[in-house]
Amino acid sequence: MAFTQAANVVERIVGHSDNTSITTDVSNYDNEYGMETGDKILATTWQGKNKNVGVIPQLEKGDVLGHECCGVVERVGPEADRVEVGQRVVQYSQFDRTNGNKIENAMYGKRTAGMFGYSHFTVGFAGGQAEYTRVPYGNVNLLHIPLDVPDEKALYLSDVVATSWHCVVDTGVKKGDVVGIWGAGPIGQMCAEFSFFYGASRVILIDGGDAAWRLDYVKTKLPKLEMISFTDLLRGKSVTSRVKELVTGGLDVALQCAAGEYAKGWTHYFEQMLGMETDTSELLN
Repeated sequence: MAFTQAANVVERIVGHSDNTSITTDVSNYDNEYGMETGDKILATTWQGKNKNVGVIPQLEKGDVLGHECCGVVERVGPEADRVEVGQRVVQYSQFDRTNGNKIENAMYGKRTAGMFGYSHFTVGFAGGQAEYTRVPYGNVNLLHIPLDVPDEKALYLSDVVATSWHCVVDTGVKKGDVVGIWGAGPIGQMCAEFSFFYGASRVILIDGGDAAWRLDYVKTKLPKLEMISFTDLLRGKSVTSRVKELVTGGLDVALQCAAGEYAKGWTHYFEQMLGMETDTSELLN
């Protein structure tokens, strides 16, 4: 919490770069952009440490969360001639030329695009866990949902499908490869599907603990999938040694789909608390 507040103060001092093409930092309107008026809407907002997610720097009290959403167009701006009121749409979670945050640029050497519902670290766009969401560049940032596609399927186009697809494509999975996937959540499940789509000869999905049930679930969808539950391994045997037993010469591709923001050791824990973390190998270890 202290780091988040400090980061917000620093950003106000150093200001933003002039590379953005739209007004940013409008997650809520109790600021220089005006006061909140009219009827209140239901929304999931960040209210402080231990009240909701808190690992993302530069959250401010009242910020609306949620970066994956779909819904119905209620109102359009004067330049949004590709979308109409009443259309069902799903939105991207990022936009180009919308992030002028100098702190992010200093920490990572580059900027991500602006993101819905993350924080002012990614320029504070209000998120989608709300009755209404403002969508910058709605003309190109909204995909029309066909009538025969339910919301429960269309929703994944906002992030999960794209994340999984690029995970497989960017690592170059090709015909005949043996692929290992750490994490059997939605991303890992779709990466398994896409790996087979690109011709992988074998896919080994790795998970365990309280999430071990997901392995059995995915097996019902992809019968040729192989699985390793790390909680079922004999004492002294590691996932790595089990993989080597199953695959002569080792994996061709390894995909990390086990999520992030997870501290296993004290060093990483304090890095998170102080907002000093960059990348960690703990998930793979």
